[in-house]
Amino acid sequence: MVYDEYTLFITPDHYFINALGSKAFIIIDRVSQELKVEFEEPAIPSVAKKHTIYGIWGVVRLVSGFYLIVIKERERVGEIFGNTILKITKSVILPFARSLLHLTDIQNQDESLYCQMLNSILSSEGFYYSTTYDLSHTLQRLSDTDPKFKASSIYERADTRFTWNKSLLTEWESMLNSTSSFKHKQTTSWNRFDYCVPIIQGYVGIISYPENLSDTIKGNLVYSLISRRSIHRTGTRFNARGVDGEGNCANTVETEQLVDISGHRFSFVQLRGSVPIYWSQRPNLRYKPAVLLGGSQLTSSITHSDNLTVNETEKNLEAIQANIARQHFHSLIYDYGYGRQTIINLLDQKGMERNLGHAYAMAVSALDEKEVKYESFDFHHECGSTRWDRLGILLEHLIPELLRSKQLHIDMNNSATIITRQTGTFRSNCIDCLDRTNVIQSMLSWCALEQAMIEIGILQGTVSRTADASTTSPLSHLWPGFGFRFKSIWANNADYCSLQYAGTPALKTDFTRTGKRTFYGILMDGYYSIIRYYLNNFNDGFRQDSMHLLLGQYKVMDVNGNLKPLRGPGGPPRRRLKNSDSEWFTQFLPLVFSFTLAMSVLCCIFPTAHWTEKATYVLFWGGASVLSALAIFAYGDDFVDHPRFCPD
Repeated sequence: MVYDEYTLFITPDHYFINALGSKAFIIIDRVSQELKVEFEEPAIPSVAKKHTIYGIWGVVRLVSGFYLIVIKERERVGEIFGNTILKITKSVILPFARSLLHLTDIQNQDESLYCQMLNSILSSEGFYYSTTYDLSHTLQRLSDTDPKFKASSIYERADTRFTWNKSLLTEWESMLNSTSSFKHKQTTSWNRFDYCVPIIQGYVGIISYPENLSDTIKGNLVYSLISRRSIHRTGTRFNARGVDGEGNCANTVETEQLVDISGHRFSFVQLRGSVPIYWSQRPNLRYKPAVLLGGSQLTSSITHSDNLTVNETEKNLEAIQANIARQHFHSLIYDYGYGRQTIINLLDQKGMERNLGHAYAMAVSALDEKEVKYESFDFHHECGSTRWDRLGILLEHLIPELLRSKQLHIDMNNSATIITRQTGTFRSNCIDCLDRTNVIQSMLSWCALEQAMIEIGILQGTVSRTADASTTSPLSHLWPGFGFRFKSIWANNADYCSLQYAGTPALKTDFTRTGKRTFYGILMDGYYSIIRYYLNNFNDGFRQDSMHLLLGQYKVMDVNGNLKPLRGPGGPPRRRLKNSDSEWFTQFLPLVFSFTLAMSVLCCIFPTAHWTEKATYVLFWGGASVLSALAIFAYGDDFVDHPRFCPD
């Protein structure tokens, strides 16, 4: 049992933590930074500040020592199979150290920045947990485990791929395990894992639909959507692309649709993830940076002109890409048990996405067709801005695979008998695995929902094959209002996944919410695209470093226990790791551009004796502003905020 509420007492010398319903007190000595557990209420000073907290992220080591991260505020999302799901709305980091007076000025600055980074990532949207339900596993994985696994604590059995506080909990659990208090006679009833709650990032949405869904089915429907973001190759939009050497893809998200209706439980799982070959797209102030094929050891590239230029590695490139793609899909099929993979590649078949899609197709062409099926659909070409009904063309190809791979169906009315298992998974991608991907996933989920209702007799006939099925299908007419709520929950899922990867809500969610493209939706897409441009170029390096710090992929201490020099945001030097002499350059050029642009505007506004004089001034200052802008873009890489902690 994981505790879901604690009382925290804070004094200058100690932290006292007491779980609701427990006699044990965890005491952290802020002088020695040691931890102990006592089973009799300690003498807590009257000056102690009393707080209620709702969970413990774990412990992280920074410059001054350890910090305890706790859940300060939460909100209830709903219930899945009777288990309460909670969303974290506020977290707090608490230093073990009493003060920072023992640090140098530089160390103080570093400590402040590390704390700023942690607060930044902890305040982002989409962290969820449950003290009674394992959010890190799909229902099918949980159903296929033995009693010993099910009897273990949520912390012990959590899927580490999706546990965002795994590193923090490892340090925290180690501290609890090493306490000298185990000699106490009452420790037999004390379990350190009761203080460890796994936290996922992604999205959880729950719909509870009214009773009496049909003449034959009584009771209510609980529809749940869970998206789990992987901690492997994590990062931000342009800084985390492609695959690493172990086959882990950037922006990997496992999305599970759960349906609980009248004693029947269904689970339908989909995947999204970056194109699983070596490629990158480094930000450089351009709206769409060039796509580069290969990792640091490869130099093949794709340009905007669609000409693929390679050096002497050309002969090996295809083999390297094919091997890493094979490794990726082997892991999905066999290591993680997702079964047969149906690839839905939504990349454009022209422009800079074309050659990336071609490389992807070549990489998977040698894979066994019994294990991997490849479907390519040029989303933008087929649908444009308004012809989204043409998504039905893609559905016609995918529905047979949906029926073939099935979904998990458990009959709780018959001793939790498993009727069917999901034997295959759809893996969708566009270039970002966000906007286009979410549209397709929401459509497939509706089709899976219809198929589930057909299996238990609520619907008759076959699965819908139209893009607007959630509005026009018999199921949407049978359950008035459910289609709208279904589309809303999927649009929210799109927004959360996009916020976590690209920094803004998703594009194209007007279609997900309404079933059609709207003028307002197109305007909002333009607005969010501008915000994405700014964040991806000037903020994402800091954001990615914050993720790596939270996940423990970057350690403040080296292997010898010495503090690392801060090379991240705010550290010396801030941006100019390659050439510190260029610091003046990146500050000077924007000033020149701003000044010359302002002068151009002033020359247009104020009158002159003759129009030729005004034209001369405008041409001079306008030309100067254009030249300075071109210079900025020519050296765009120097202006971008790159990640520093774990460079790719």
